[in-house]
Amino acid sequence: IYSHEVSLSRQSAGGASYSEKDEKWVENTMKRGTLKDRVAAMSVVVGMDCMHKLYALDMLLDLAGCGVGGAEMGSVPNSRVGQMASEALSDLFVNTLVPNDRKLISLENRPLYLYEGDRTLSPRVLLLWRYEEMIKLRYASYLSRY
Repeated sequence: IYSHEVSLSRQSAGGASYSEKDEKWVENTMKRGTLKDRVAAMSVVVGMDCMHKLYALDMLLDLAGCGVGGAEMGSVPNSRVGQMASEALSDLFVNTLVPNDRKLISLENRPLYLYEGDRTLSPRVLLLWRYEEMIKLRYASYLSRY
């Protein structure tokens, strides 16, 4: 469901508030810009559309040395790189990604058993629940490091 949602988002991006040219520039900056520009570009991408661009959050986590799986997990970042990335992550988690009024809930703690049999659950709701679980895993990884 998540992969399908991401592909739908890419197809409908033509009506977005920023052009394809702007998006290419931001993507290029994330890969080849100065450190400060890369961190800023990743933060902008995460802040604008994290559900569909979760890879940018993962890139920031890797820079901070707290990636969620893969080769970067647990690696010790350059102190300047790690500090810049952790400051950006702190801002994103506090102001954008984590709800203020409740804890993040994992998928296993959701009442999925209520939707067995005749009752169905919207794929969109399942997607949002899965997304919340993915954010929770990334936030836990960040908190374990910082």
